[in-house]
Amino acid sequence: MIKRTLFILFSLLMLWAVLPAAAQPLPASPWYAVVYQPETDTLHWINAGGEQGSMPRPHLPNEAQYRDLRISPNGRTLVIVSQLNSGFEGIGIYDFETGAFLQAHQAQAGESINLGGENIFTANSQYFAAGFFSGDFASPAWRVILFEAQTGVATAFIDQTHPNAPQVQLSAPAVQYLDATSVHFQLIPQSVGGASIWPAYAWQVFGFDPALPAISPSPYVYADTQVQLLTGEVVTSYNDTNFPPADQNGLLPNQNAIGRGVISTGSPLATIHADSTRSNLAARWAKGNEWVLFLSDDIQGNRNWNIALTAGTPGNNSYMPFDPQFTKAYGTSDGYLVINTANNLFYTNGFLPNTALNIAQLTASSEVVYVTPMGINFALAQIPDVGLAPDNPGVVVTSPPPALPECLQAPAQRVFVGNDARVLLSMTTLNVRQSPNGALLTTFSAGDTFSITNGPACADGLYWWQVNRFGTVGWVAEGTAAGYFIEPYNGAVPPVDNPTNTPAPPLPPGPGDELANPEVDGAEVGCERAPSNRLSVGEQAIIGSSYNPRFSAAGSVMPYLIPEGATLSIIAGPVCADGLRWWQVVGNAVPQGTNVQPSNGPFWVPDGNGRRIGRLLRPAS
Repeated sequence: MIKRTLFILFSLLMLWAVLPAAAQPLPASPWYAVVYQPETDTLHWINAGGEQGSMPRPHLPNEAQYRDLRISPNGRTLVIVSQLNSGFEGIGIYDFETGAFLQAHQAQAGESINLGGENIFTANSQYFAAGFFSGDFASPAWRVILFEAQTGVATAFIDQTHPNAPQVQLSAPAVQYLDATSVHFQLIPQSVGGASIWPAYAWQVFGFDPALPAISPSPYVYADTQVQLLTGEVVTSYNDTNFPPADQNGLLPNQNAIGRGVISTGSPLATIHADSTRSNLAARWAKGNEWVLFLSDDIQGNRNWNIALTAGTPGNNSYMPFDPQFTKAYGTSDGYLVINTANNLFYTNGFLPNTALNIAQLTASSEVVYVTPMGINFALAQIPDVGLAPDNPGVVVTSPPPALPECLQAPAQRVFVGNDARVLLSMTTLNVRQSPNGALLTTFSAGDTFSITNGPACADGLYWWQVNRFGTVGWVAEGTAAGYFIEPYNGAVPPVDNPTNTPAPPLPPGPGDELANPEVDGAEVGCERAPSNRLSVGEQAIIGSSYNPRFSAAGSVMPYLIPEGATLSIIAGPVCADGLRWWQVVGNAVPQGTNVQPSNGPFWVPDGNGRRIGRLLRPAS
C-alpha cells in the first residue's frame, strides 16, 4: 500500500513537472502596445482597456547588459540584443507562446548589432533581418543577416565582400523594411552626424539563391520615416522645394514638410503639411492611413506633437498642434496613443486628444517598444507566466558567415532581374543553356536583346542569368574574368561596352577649371589620374555630362543615367580607385531598362581625370 501511494505521488510530481506554467490570457483586441519598464525590467501588454498582463523581460543566456529589442508584427516573437558576459554582443530569438528562447547568436569579436528601424520583420512575421558592423576604422566591415523567426535559424547573409555590395567607409547597416523580394537597409556612416537621407540598398533574398545575393539601390533612403508593412507606403519628413526652407534650428536636419508616397513604385512624395517656421520630424501613421502624427519645433526649441489628415492640403485646417504636455505619440489602427509629462498613457480614436482616455500609468523611463502595425492581426493569445521561473537557458550559437560559392572567374555583376540586356556586339554568338552551365538549348547572335528574369546563379565559376527572348527561356553566362558576354541595354541610350569597368572619359575643361597641378596629382594613393580636389562631403556638385554611375568606386555600371547639369549631393568619399577620385552622391537619375525603378541613389561618380585636364563634377557654388 505504501509503495502504491509513493508511486502515485511520484507520478503526480512528474506530471506536475512537465505541465506548462500557468499563462496570462490576452483578450482579443485590434491592437496592443507593449511597454518596457527598465526600473523593474518588465514588459507590459496594454490595449484600449488598459494593462492586460506583464512579465519579466526574457534575458539572453549569459546576459550582462540589455541593449535593444523588437517584437514581430503578430506579437509572438521577441528579438533582443544584449551584451554578454564574454564581452561579445548577442542576439536572441524568444517565442512568447512557448516562453522559451529558440536560438541565441553571438556576434563576432569587435562587432556590434544594430536592430535598425521598427519594421525589421516581414508582414507575416516569418522572417526578420538585423545589421552587424565593426567599429574598426582600419578594417571597416558590415553584414546583414536574415533569420527565420519560427526557428531562430540564420538563413542568409550579405556583407561588404559580396559582388556589387557598396564599398563604403565605416558604416552601420540599419534594416528599414522587408518586402516580398528584398531586405531594404540603410548604410549609415559612423563618422557623420545627422542627415535627412542615408544611402540605402535592396538585398534581393526572397525567391533568389541566398548564397548569391543581388543588391541594388533602394528608395527607402529617408532618415526619418515610417513604412506601412502591407503597402510599402511611407510617411516622412522631408524638404519640399515648393515651399520656403525651414529656419535653421541647431545641427539637426531642418525639414519643412511632411509627405507620403509609395516610393517603391517611383511615386513622388505628396506633401501633407508644410511650415517653414518650424522643423518637422518623427512622422507616424495613425488611424490606419487617415491621419499622421509628427513632431515639430521652432528656432527657440519649443517642441510639440501635431496631427494632420493624410488627404489634407497644406495650409488649411487639416492640421492641428497638440498641447506641449504631450511628449510622445504612437499611431494605432483605430486612433493613436499619447504620453504626457506626468507619464500617463492616453488612447483616443478622435482627431484631437481632448477626449483621450487614461489607460495606464508609466514611469519616466518607460518605453513603448511595440504597437500592432496597421492591418496586422495580433496573434498572441497569452503571456507565459515566468515570474517565478528562472530564465530559459536557451542555446548560444555563433553565426559566422556561410561559405561563399566559387564564382571567382566571374566579373562584377552589372545586369539585374527585371532589366533588359543584349549580347555584346563584339561577340559572334552566345550559348543559351537549359540550366546554369547545363545542356545547350540554342544560341543568340551579337546584338540580340532579351529580358533578365531570374538569377544570378553560380556554376562553373561564373554568374548565370535566366533570360527570355521572344518566348525562348534559358540561361546565359554574364562573362568571364577576360570580359563580358552581355551588357545592360535599354534600346535608347547606347550601353557602355566596358569589360574592364574602366570609368567613362570625363569632360573637357569647363568654365572655372584650372589645370591639374602635377605636384598635387597622385598625392592621394590611387588617385594618380585625378584632378586636384575641390569637393567635400555635405556639399552639392553639378555633373557636366550625362553619366552612367557605378555601384562602387570603379565598380560595375548601374542601370541609371545621371543627366547633364543635374545637381547632386555628396554623402561619402572620396575613395581612390583606378587612378580616379570617386564620390558617393544622391540625386535624380533616369532609369535605363525595362522595370528599373526610379532612384535618387546613392551612386558613385568620379570627379574627373587630371591628365585629360577635365572634370565631371564641379562645385555647385
